[in-house]
Amino acid sequence: PEGVKAPCGVGSSCYIGILDDSTVLKYPLVKGRGWEHVVAEEKMYSILGRHPRVLTCFGLNEHGLRLEFAPNGTVKRFLELNAKSLSAKQKIIWCRQTAEAITHAHSRSIIHCNISTDNLLLDGNLNVKLSDFQGRVEDPFTGLTIINGSALEPVKSYLPRPFGQDNERSDIFALGSTFYEIITGHEPYPELDSFDDEEEIRGRYERAEFPGTDAVLGGEIIRKCWVQLYQNAAQCLAELVALE
Repeated sequence: PEGVKAPCGVGSSCYIGILDDSTVLKYPLVKGRGWEHVVAEEKMYSILGRHPRVLTCFGLNEHGLRLEFAPNGTVKRFLELNAKSLSAKQKIIWCRQTAEAITHAHSRSIIHCNISTDNLLLDGNLNVKLSDFQGRVEDPFTGLTIINGSALEPVKSYLPRPFGQDNERSDIFALGSTFYEIITGHEPYPELDSFDDEEEIRGRYERAEFPGTDAVLGGEIIRKCWVQLYQNAAQCLAELVALE
C-alpha cells in the first residue's frame, strides 16, 4: 500500500509494514479479504483508549490500521535471542505488565482471546505493549458479544471449553501459559508440537495435567492461572506486584 516503506511482519491474515520511525500499517494479506476484522480491531482500540501497556492505535485509513511501531519486536523473538541473559526481575516485570494490559482490557469488557508472547511487543525501553486485539467485546450488562474479531489462542494457551465460550477465565488461562514461557524461555510441553500433537496437548489440559511449576519462578501464580483459582486478572496482577 501507499506509504509502506518495508514489510516488518506477517500474521495469519495481515501484513505489518513500516510507515515511518514511529508508525506501522496493519493490512490484509489479500486486499479486501478479512477487512471486517481490521475494522473490529480498530473499534476495540477505540474502546481501550490510551494505556501504557496497550499498543497505541492511530486510526484506520483506506489501506489498514495505523499502529505504534515497537522497535524491539515481540517478546517471543526477544526470548529466543536473549533468554539466557535476561534477569529474573525483567521476566517478572514483563509478566506484571502483561497482567496490567489484560486487567485494563477486561475492565473495558474486551476478551483478548489470543494472549501469547507473539502478541506482546516491546517498545524502546523494553516495556510490554499488548497488541492484536481481534477477540470479543461483551455488552457489560447482558454479556452478549457485540464485536467479534474471531481470534482464538494457540493450543498451548487454550483453555478447554465449548466453542464460543471465550471469557475472562480463558484469557487468564492463557496468561498462565504466557508467563510460563516468559519465565522458562520455552512454551509448555516443548517436546510436543502445537500442530502434530494438538490432540495430546488438549487431552493433557482437559485432564489438568500441566507442566510442573514448583521450581519455576512465580510458579504458584502460573499454576493458579491454569487451574482457574483467580476470579479476575486483577487478583493475578496483585500477586505479581507482590512478587516483584
